[in-house]
Amino acid sequence: MSRIALTDVAREAGVSASTASRVLNKSQVTVHISEHTRTRVETAASRLGYRPSAAARALRTGQTRTFGVLGNNPQAFWLWSEGDDFTSEMMRGMMQAAIEHSFHLTLLTGETAADRIPDFGMVDGILVLNRDLSETPNIAEALAGSGKPVLYLLDYPETQTCHALAPDDIAMGQLATQTLLQAGHQRIGFARTANWDGIFGRRERGWQQAMQVAGIETPATWSIEPDGAAAIDEENLTALVCANADIARAIRKQVSAKVPADLSLLALVHADTQGHPPADLAAVTFPLAEIVHTGTDRLIRLIQGETIEPQKQLYTPQYTSGPTLKEHLS
Repeated sequence: MSRIALTDVAREAGVSASTASRVLNKSQVTVHISEHTRTRVETAASRLGYRPSAAARALRTGQTRTFGVLGNNPQAFWLWSEGDDFTSEMMRGMMQAAIEHSFHLTLLTGETAADRIPDFGMVDGILVLNRDLSETPNIAEALAGSGKPVLYLLDYPETQTCHALAPDDIAMGQLATQTLLQAGHQRIGFARTANWDGIFGRRERGWQQAMQVAGIETPATWSIEPDGAAAIDEENLTALVCANADIARAIRKQVSAKVPADLSLLALVHADTQGHPPADLAAVTFPLAEIVHTGTDRLIRLIQGETIEPQKQLYTPQYTSGPTLKEHLS
């Protein structure tokens, strides 16, 4: 069966092709078209099963109704499994906003060099998702010069004015530390890996600031990595703020101390769509799906020409008790 063309719809409705185009593409041209004519064209299009050509629309409007998703780890998307709730929540947020606006998303995989970013011509805007920008500062500069709307999610260039939505990572570290201090802990360490310096670094600063306010020094030996569990005993730490859930679980498997009787673990993690943290951890959480959905919606509105002042919108964290934290030391 041959594809139904715009001229077929025009012929069926008894109007010119230009009139049919203005009706079906909701043209903003100030040419009066009566409601009766609009109804005839829309009815003809529905009866014939007409679908506008995306390629023709892109040529006419200069837009593809597609945004690109630039991530530091494209493998996370094609290795996505049903049990990967982090990626599930990210995809849920992006896809929901894309569907609401009748947009498509394209994964910009395999191109991380800054000098290649201007070549991403197939998309109308770029969603920068979870980039470790501290390792590649020239990425932010290249994106700013791409000529396309750009919005950062979860991580962002701290020294650049830009559109960004993220958890308040410093506040997450502060809240977790304050919660442990209120539970009676004083020898509180911070567990992280060497990567994700932007996100983990801000969370570590929050831990340091809360400890400083409490009048407690934080020697370098209190900042440990998951394979440095021996330092917990050497430093007589009774609690750890863990930069994410994987780190908390790795430490729990390695330590000889009983959790939470001898060692409390408080993880900084995302909540699911219903606001629930992981059931196996005490946690300070941020609403991942909400951040991604709101950010994607904002990027699409920027693509559509809406004027929105650049700002970093940071989300306030929430604490939820769990089985890895002893609420009150005896």
